[in-house]
Amino acid sequence: MKKFLYILISLLCYMAASSGLYAQGGSKLVLDESSFAPVHKDALTGVNIDPIGKDRSNRECARVKIHVTRLSSEDIADISVKTVGGNILVMKRELASGGNGLIVEMTARPGTRFYLHHDIFGESNVVTVDLEGNKEYIIEAWCNLFQTITVACDRVGAGVFLDGRFKGQIGPQGVLVIPDVTTGQHFINVADASDEASMAIEVTRADVYFSIPLKDSSSLQQFVLFNVEPSNATVELDGSVLPVNDGTASKMMRFGTYSYKVYAPRYHSVEGTVTVNSTEKRSEVNVKLVPSVGVLDISDNPSLNGADVYIDDEYFGKAPLTTSKLSSGSHKIRLVKPMYEPYEQYVTVYEGKTLSISPELTADFVKVTLRAVTAGEIWVNGSFKGVETWTGELPKGACRFEVRKEGHRTASISMDLSSTTPSVIDLPDPEPLYGKLVINTSPAKATVHISGLSSMDTPVVISKILIGPHEVRISKDGYQDYVKTVTIKEGETTNLDVTLTKGSSSNTTTSTKKLSDYLDKARKGDVSAQADAGYCYLYGLGTSVNYEEAVYWFRKAAEQNNISAINNLGYCYEFGKGVAQSYATAAKYYLRAAELGNSVAQNNIGYLYESGKGVAKDLQEAAKWYRKSAEQGSARGQCNLGYMYETGGGVAKDLSESVKWYRKSAEQGYARGQCNLGYMYETGRGVAKDLSESVKWYRMAAEQGYARGQYRLGLCYRDGSGVVKDVSEAFNWFLKSAEQGYGIAMNQVGCYYYNGTAVNQDYYEALRWFMKSAEAGNVSAYYNMGLCNEFGRGVNKNITEAKRWYKLAADKGDESAKQRLSTL
Repeated sequence: MKKFLYILISLLCYMAASSGLYAQGGSKLVLDESSFAPVHKDALTGVNIDPIGKDRSNRECARVKIHVTRLSSEDIADISVKTVGGNILVMKRELASGGNGLIVEMTARPGTRFYLHHDIFGESNVVTVDLEGNKEYIIEAWCNLFQTITVACDRVGAGVFLDGRFKGQIGPQGVLVIPDVTTGQHFINVADASDEASMAIEVTRADVYFSIPLKDSSSLQQFVLFNVEPSNATVELDGSVLPVNDGTASKMMRFGTYSYKVYAPRYHSVEGTVTVNSTEKRSEVNVKLVPSVGVLDISDNPSLNGADVYIDDEYFGKAPLTTSKLSSGSHKIRLVKPMYEPYEQYVTVYEGKTLSISPELTADFVKVTLRAVTAGEIWVNGSFKGVETWTGELPKGACRFEVRKEGHRTASISMDLSSTTPSVIDLPDPEPLYGKLVINTSPAKATVHISGLSSMDTPVVISKILIGPHEVRISKDGYQDYVKTVTIKEGETTNLDVTLTKGSSSNTTTSTKKLSDYLDKARKGDVSAQADAGYCYLYGLGTSVNYEEAVYWFRKAAEQNNISAINNLGYCYEFGKGVAQSYATAAKYYLRAAELGNSVAQNNIGYLYESGKGVAKDLQEAAKWYRKSAEQGSARGQCNLGYMYETGGGVAKDLSESVKWYRKSAEQGYARGQCNLGYMYETGRGVAKDLSESVKWYRMAAEQGYARGQYRLGLCYRDGSGVVKDVSEAFNWFLKSAEQGYGIAMNQVGCYYYNGTAVNQDYYEALRWFMKSAEAGNVSAYYNMGLCNEFGRGVNKNITEAKRWYKLAADKGDESAKQRLSTL
């Protein structure tokens, strides 16, 4: 014992004096280019994957999953991905959920070059791969981390074996230094004459020194090493299952004879014995299992095609299907397909032979035709099927049919479908729901146009009008058109009082048109009459609205180069009225009419260039067309040109020029231009600040039903800005704006009900308006929804739901929401 202590003390002194006895780590990160492959081999196209974003240049990205071995998850997290060349951007790098790799998203292009970098382990080799946008790939990587370890023993001259390989003898200082040892688990065996000792060790970056005292000969041991095929076979030695890694398994055993068994699914097992009797050489067993498989071929037929195939309750894919990895013997086959009865069959597969089956599945559906009223939507078990009529297959059993139609109460019936169900089912008609609309104008005898109704003069009472939103267009010669969407509620009266503003109509034709004045001439080929007939069908002037007929007559007139018809045809394509919606086609017609000098079309094509709809976004081109429209006196064009000067879109920013064009638009009675001019006066941008003047223009816009103008006027009354402060008047204007769906105004209305300002406190009503505002994307409403849920106001107290709303607001930068979250 004294001798051992002496050797150990000498060893420690030696290690302090010679750095060569400590681990001298070296490493190399490796990327295996040959392992690069799509995630779904030969079937990647059409496979749903999590959405992959684009890089900062709006180029498609690909996702690369890098599986890293021989490193801890903490070390993997510190690996960065570097690209070679300046045209590839890494947009995302995160640790895989299992901690065994990285998920990287980068610019997708052929010949992408990248490598791995770690501050401790260095840099990997560079790989070159071909990436396609919005696809996933995998690639293998590992770290060859080597350490120099020190083995200490109390027997100078003893032989040292590492994993069964001789490494040298214990030197005079009582140690043996072994270089180039990979990190991980190893076995050390030390032998001298008849004495031997062994131990399992774990080599890490920190643990590199191991001391092994010798034992007497009664504990002689040696490794047993198994090399097996297939590499996933199971190895049992002396009744214990050994871990198999890449087709090898090993275990240190005392001298003796042991039984083993090697087996794998779909292979014949092998049993035998192995003897351990040498300290110089490990015992090695090589086993190659013989396959015990046959082939099952599930052929195609119309009923079977696409069925899910389960073999012994394990999912194998969809029929038709051939599998060559089925072990010989009996198997349960189960086939599952929607609207067919499940099918089960037991089959026997013979080794080396192919079994083919093609069972017919029994239909479990009914083929029916459903018919509903005109424009009625057909829904089956909550799923939309079609409009007016639908033919298809439905599963047998209980079904709920609904007919939904705007402005009507949904009609529904339930039926148990069976083989005796009629092939044609007439669904019940939905019940129309009506409200009342009263329209009065100053001056009177203005013409009212409402889709689906004949035109009428004011004042007018429409005692039965379907509930829901309706666009009301009021026109009168010498006055600006008035357009507003009103929402009719069941059993309620909606009053619309309008003071018309003098000026010219913004329409290309007068609002006193009616179809009977033009149809006969249009049929005889009169191009102007054709354009006017299309306009009548578009707005229901003297007839019911018929978008298809409108498009027919506009196209006739456009073919003869009628400018207004060309513009109106563009309008139909922009909003999908009578044709499939297409911004590109709309742009084509707008541009044609604009180049022929139509001011409305010039404004319209300007908008498409500004928004990038149907054409490449081009603010300079947008400003050019807005200017052409504005210089012809178009109020909309003037307002849009003013906005371009206000924001510097396509022109040099010039607030004075912006005010000039807003004023021209506002003086023609254009509500948006009036509101924008009011805002310039309120903020003193491009004009001397004048709150009274601001209120004047806001009021003009608000009284025309412009939601933003109503909201801005409400703010003026709330804050006493340019008017005497009046919270009741503020609430009235907020409510008018909110009822048109203006999100910010809806939140204000909710606040008034929440606080009991100008109205009785009503948390339920507050919650209703907050929810509407939140659905419109208002961040303040997110916060207010959080308050209601946190304190149980208008809703049951729900902290989880409160946190969800606060987080939505916090993610948008709301500091108050962040503070509330920190307290919950």
